[in-house]
Amino acid sequence: MNYSNLLQRLNITVEPLEKKNESYKSIETMIANGSSCEDNYTVECIDCFTATRSSDNLKDFKSDKNNKQSLLWYGCYNSSVAAKLLNGISPSFNSFTSYKSISCWDNIYGCLDSISMSKFQRDKTTCKFQPNLGILMIVEVNYKTISIPSLIKIDTLKSEDYTKNVLEYNEDDDTEDEDDDKNCIVIKDDEDDKINKSHKKEKYVYCKEINDQIDRDQILQVTGELSPEPNNPSQSNNNNNNNNNNNNNNNNNNNNNNNNNNNNNNNNNNNNNNNYNNFPIGRPIPSTKIIKGNGWLNGYLKVWGKYNQFLVPSNSMIKLKYLVIIKTTPSNKYIKNKSMSPSKQSTTTYSSLLSSSNSNNNNNNYNNNNQNNEKNNGSGNFKNDIWGSVLTVKKRTNDQIINLDDSDKEQSDNKKIKK
Repeated sequence: MNYSNLLQRLNITVEPLEKKNESYKSIETMIANGSSCEDNYTVECIDCFTATRSSDNLKDFKSDKNNKQSLLWYGCYNSSVAAKLLNGISPSFNSFTSYKSISCWDNIYGCLDSISMSKFQRDKTTCKFQPNLGILMIVEVNYKTISIPSLIKIDTLKSEDYTKNVLEYNEDDDTEDEDDDKNCIVIKDDEDDKINKSHKKEKYVYCKEINDQIDRDQILQVTGELSPEPNNPSQSNNNNNNNNNNNNNNNNNNNNNNNNNNNNNNNNNNNNNNNYNNFPIGRPIPSTKIIKGNGWLNGYLKVWGKYNQFLVPSNSMIKLKYLVIIKTTPSNKYIKNKSMSPSKQSTTTYSSLLSSSNSNNNNNNYNNNNQNNEKNNGSGNFKNDIWGSVLTVKKRTNDQIINLDDSDKEQSDNKKIKK
C-alpha cells in the first residue's frame, strides 16, 4: 500500500521528526517524566512525526496577543485515527459534563488510560499479556483563560477523609478552652517529624460531576492529583539556549510564511523550537503545590482523577502538531496482579502486527524518509503495520465514514455511516 498517497488524500502532511530535534527530545522527556508515578506498565516512543492538516493552516493563533498556546496529548482508538486526521477532532461526551468537548491531557499516562492502552490482552496461544501499539496526537490548544470547575458534585464514596473531617464535623464537640492552649509547652519538631510531615497524605476531595459551562476561548481544567512541575530546571536551561536560536530564526520564519503551501514543512521545522517552551515536561508533583483559588474546597483540593484533563469546547481552538507512535508493555507487577478477560481494545497488539507483517512483506513504506528513519531505529516493519492498521478505511463506531475520493471536504460535508 502506498501510504504517502493515502496520507495526501487525507489532507495531511506528515514528515519524520529527527531524533536530534529539540521537539523529539521534549516528547521523550514528557514520556519519561510522566512515568515516575506509574509501575503497572511502561511506555516506549517508537517514532515521532510532524503533522499538519490543510485546514489548520487557516487558523491564526498569534493574531490575539491575549491568547496562550499549550501543547497537550490527545488519544483515540486506532480505528478512529484516520477519521480524526481527515475530519479533525470533534467534541464528544465525557464522564463529567452533560455537554460535548475535546479531552486533552498534560500527562501521557492520563491520555493512555483514557483509551485503554493501559489494559492488555492475553495471547490466545501463549496466554501471555501482549504489548499494545497506538498513535497519539500532540495538539496545540489556543485559549485565553483556564477555568477550574466550581459547580461540582462530590463523590462521597471516594472522599471519606473529606466527609469525615468536614461534612461530619461538629463544632459542639470542640470544647477545649482556648486559655488552656496558652499554658501548653511548645515542643519543636525533630528531624524525624520533619521527614514524616514532608510525606504527609495530601488532602483531596474527589468530585464526579461538573455543571460549569465553557465559554468561547476558554478551557476547563479537570484537576488530577498530579500536575507537571512548572519551571523544570532542565527545561529552563534548554529554554535559554533555544531563545537565542529563536531570535536568529525569526527573520527566516517571517520570510517563509510568505511562501506557498509547498513550504509548510520547512516552516513547521523552523517553529519546532518555538513550540518547545509549551511542552509540559515537568515531573508529576502533587497538584496541591500548584493549584490555587477556587480549586480548593474547605482546605481540600478538588480532583477528578490522577492526572489533569482539559476540556476544549471547539475544534477551532486546536491544531494538530505531532503524531507519536507509542508502545505500552505490561510490567511484572501488572502480570502478577491482573487477570483480564478479552475485551475491546483501543490498540493493536504486538502479535497481531507481526502476523500482519508476515502477510504483507511487499508493502512499501509510506515515504522514503520514513523508510530510512525505520532502518536507523531498527524497528523493521513494526511501524509500517501500525500505519496500515490506522489508515485502512473501514466502518467506525461514532465516527463519520472516510470518503477518500472527496477528502477536501470537512466533517460537515461527509456522509454518516448507514447501518
